[in-house]
Amino acid sequence: MVGKNPSDLWLALCESRQVLLRGGRWRLENGLNIRVFSHRWVKNLPNFKVPFPSIMIDLDLRVSSLLEWCLLKWKVSLLRSLFSSDIVNAIIVSSLLSLECSDQLVWCHSRNGDYQFKSGYYIAKQLLTKSRAIEDRPAVSTFT
Repeated sequence: MVGKNPSDLWLALCESRQVLLRGGRWRLENGLNIRVFSHRWVKNLPNFKVPFPSIMIDLDLRVSSLLEWCLLKWKVSLLRSLFSSDIVNAIIVSSLLSLECSDQLVWCHSRNGDYQFKSGYYIAKQLLTKSRAIEDRPAVSTFT
């Protein structure tokens, strides 16, 4: 929420949040912080997100619920009941790093996961171009 009379700094922070959300993803450690369906976390999927399943399920489900904690393995039968084989394979090859560490937000446009200004600037330009294209579209009237 921006508020009634936001400062320029606050506006810049709110706008840069979109850049960080678009360029970031979760690095899987223990899965406690990562929501299966709303967070970007599967390294081998486009956009790093899993699609919503066609069955009714808790949309707040955490990645940790898909893990066999004591064996450090995925619950493959549960994964297969929720997702297609392509999605299951992409999840299974995601390495489990450590169940003792917390999940981390990382920048997906660099090898080491650290934010880089150059790629952040590129994403900001893409978002700006996209929003301008939406603003420039003529309004469609439902009245004839």
